[in-house]
Amino acid sequence: MKKLAPAAMAVMIMFLPGCGSGERLPAGTAYLPADAAFVLALDIPSLAATDLYKELQERGGSVGLNRLNFLKFAEMTGVDPRRDVKWLMFLGRTGEAGGLAIDELSAVVSGTFDGVRVRRFLLDSGLPYETHEGLDIFQVVIVEGRCRFCIGVLDDTTAAFGDGETLRAMAEGRASPDRTLPSEPGARRLLTRVDQRAALWGLVRGKNFAAPFADLLRSMAGAASPQAVLGAIEDLSFFIAPGEVIRVAVDAVAVNEKDALLVADILEGAGAMGRLALQQAKPEAAQFLATFKVQVDGRFLRASTSFPQSSLVDLLKKMAGEIFGKAGFAPYMRLPLAGAPPEQPAEPVAP
Repeated sequence: MKKLAPAAMAVMIMFLPGCGSGERLPAGTAYLPADAAFVLALDIPSLAATDLYKELQERGGSVGLNRLNFLKFAEMTGVDPRRDVKWLMFLGRTGEAGGLAIDELSAVVSGTFDGVRVRRFLLDSGLPYETHEGLDIFQVVIVEGRCRFCIGVLDDTTAAFGDGETLRAMAEGRASPDRTLPSEPGARRLLTRVDQRAALWGLVRGKNFAAPFADLLRSMAGAASPQAVLGAIEDLSFFIAPGEVIRVAVDAVAVNEKDALLVADILEGAGAMGRLALQQAKPEAAQFLATFKVQVDGRFLRASTSFPQSSLVDLLKKMAGEIFGKAGFAPYMRLPLAGAPPEQPAEPVAP
């Protein structure tokens, strides 16, 4: 077999997806429009496999999805949302006035379903559709001449539903990758910093949308003037990676390196004060900040912590017991065993 020359091999490595730079984008982000203002993504199987979810399910009964009738839908399309959907991603875009366009919220789903079969089902359904940049956008709900709920199959394992304008933007991104969110350098950097094991992650873009985070930092520093602490946080993201040890991280992009260092100082001080306060007021919760740290890389900074999943489950159990175990609640919150007569609350004692 003829070996490749070192130079040719280097060129091939550079163009392999995710190689060379070590970058790897979260699943389903390739078609997100460049003007996306926020993204919230959930890894459905990973969340359902956590001890915390199982505990909540046991205490709260069956989840809402189990009450819906997906059987007919699964039979016709070959898609069972409980089995075939890996990622469910919600997104909102920037409106004309610079704020969030609430009426254009949409979602992307990706997983193991057969996109070709889903598209064929939609074609055979008789739904009206338009083709934009090579993507068939099926119109389900039309209000005043505008599609408020559309469906489009982006590739073999990815589909989108929601506002028609957003689906058109995704179609344009599919046709021209330079129109997508990952084409934005700052957003791409944040996306590639999301842990691949994350079961939940989000991205918030724009100074207006990151303003609440900046206000929180200013309150931590005790500054009266909005510009006394930092100019602005441009974009931020977060993720939660489950496992025996849960990892939580928040990444942010500051206007400049000076602001990044200043924000890091504020967060480190807040973390130290938080640990001290928890040790005095709630020692069992202090471990959640035991590994808290802040890292700075130019304009980018990360605040992160990690803690055992069992500790979080135990804390939630204790909190639930404190809420529902108080006098006056307990007799009405306990459910009788099958076949046993309902437990009656004690008669009040006359003064």
